[in-house]
Amino acid sequence: MKNPIMCCALATLGVSQGKIDKLDPTTCHFYDLINEQHVALLWEQLVGRKSAQAVSQIEAAQVNWRQNHPDLADSLYFLVIVGASDKLIRSLQRNGVRTVSQLDDMIRQQMKMPTDWRKNPTENAALVQAYFDWKVTNQAELQRELETKPEVDLSVRLAQAANQQRTAAKLQKWFGVDEIPKTLMAFLRLDFKKKDLLVSRLSGETLQEIGDEHGLTRERVRQIIAKMVQQLPLFDDVEKYHKLVLTYDIQLDQFLNYTQGTEEIYTYLTLKYKRPKTLASLDQYLLALNKVAPDALGARLNQHGKFINHANQVVPFSAANVIDEILFNNRRVFDNDEMVVQMESFFEAHGQMQATAISARAVLAQIERQAHIIQRTNGYFRYYELELHDILDYLDELNALFDVADGIYGIDYFFDHNQSLMAELGLQESSELANLLKGLGYERFERLNTIVRQSQVYIGAIKNDTQCKEQFYLGVFHSLTGNHWQIPLTTLKLILRFSVQRCGHTWEQLISHTFIAI
Repeated sequence: MKNPIMCCALATLGVSQGKIDKLDPTTCHFYDLINEQHVALLWEQLVGRKSAQAVSQIEAAQVNWRQNHPDLADSLYFLVIVGASDKLIRSLQRNGVRTVSQLDDMIRQQMKMPTDWRKNPTENAALVQAYFDWKVTNQAELQRELETKPEVDLSVRLAQAANQQRTAAKLQKWFGVDEIPKTLMAFLRLDFKKKDLLVSRLSGETLQEIGDEHGLTRERVRQIIAKMVQQLPLFDDVEKYHKLVLTYDIQLDQFLNYTQGTEEIYTYLTLKYKRPKTLASLDQYLLALNKVAPDALGARLNQHGKFINHANQVVPFSAANVIDEILFNNRRVFDNDEMVVQMESFFEAHGQMQATAISARAVLAQIERQAHIIQRTNGYFRYYELELHDILDYLDELNALFDVADGIYGIDYFFDHNQSLMAELGLQESSELANLLKGLGYERFERLNTIVRQSQVYIGAIKNDTQCKEQFYLGVFHSLTGNHWQIPLTTLKLILRFSVQRCGHTWEQLISHTFIAI
């Protein structure tokens, strides 16, 4: 269908009707034509052939547009929109009439009108008023068509049009139809080429059965059907089951039982797309759709070695999943021995007899790999909400903790230093902070060197080797003066402990020496 505003505007600017008729209004827009610099190339893309005359007309129209476009919507040609004939408009133009406003003045002044006008003066006068009424209600549309750049670039629209043409050609070649319906079932009701082959295959017949029926080899039948399906789109009634069939391990009988789909739709999906080797359990789909009562589904899952976890997912009874479930539902501190007991109870409650294979050593190995677990000292651990990507948001705050003098500190010093940060991170004691830092990796921290036994934090140039520790402890010990109070208490304790061990002094001697120095 032609765009009347574009046609009237181009005609007013001097483009012949023959050239206007060659333009595709679904692709071409008035703004594109009137602002295009490479007119020759544009015309060839639009109509598929060159035309020097068309190019000349459009270039002249561009000049006219720049000079006269404010008055363009008052052109006599726009009477076509409300029903004026081409013959009437040409007659008026031969008598010097160029705009609707000019024609309206002639009517009001009862001036002599052309012969074609006088044949139906009342009806023709009504056309003028009808156009003025139309123009008032369509002012925004006029401006959009004449002066607004389309949202989609012309190059994109041309590519889409070319693709539509290619698609139409393929449809004619393969199926002998001009258009494909939106649903598979509607398409199968059409009369198209090789319909018997496709319908038979979608209805469950084997390649061999179809080949025997039509005198073809099974391989030739497979090739023909594969090519037909390749040319067809993903129909609306197929799209709604696309994710189901390609994500879950669902068979035809289950598909028919749990959906309103047909055998043809199921088979079409399996022919058009290659299903992954690894598919999610159908139980997860049934759980999401509430197709089976929860108790019945739970019992069915237990028989297949699966259960529904706290995230409403169907998962196998692996040690990792069971540990995660127990810790999530019991937000307290566990050790390995207690976790073994809890796991045995969990397996027994779900009818799983493999609980006897659990050992504390196996549990410990799982704990070290679990994502939602934070460890403490002496083998204790608990459920931890945050994941690594959550913790990374706090790297700047964690790095700020270690903006202290080089030395060896107790982990308690940093845990106590910023309690609000510890609360945001969900940390309950200093040993959890130590394990969190280890999990993140020391390389993420500029000042943190290492942590020893979840208690001693080596900051700056101090490393965990004998030479560095001796130089540090003895250097600080021999420089103890009245300003030693700048040293954290935990560091001072470590210095005293080291000095007792390395120098043979008693605690009393060292403390006495320190106070004498003060």
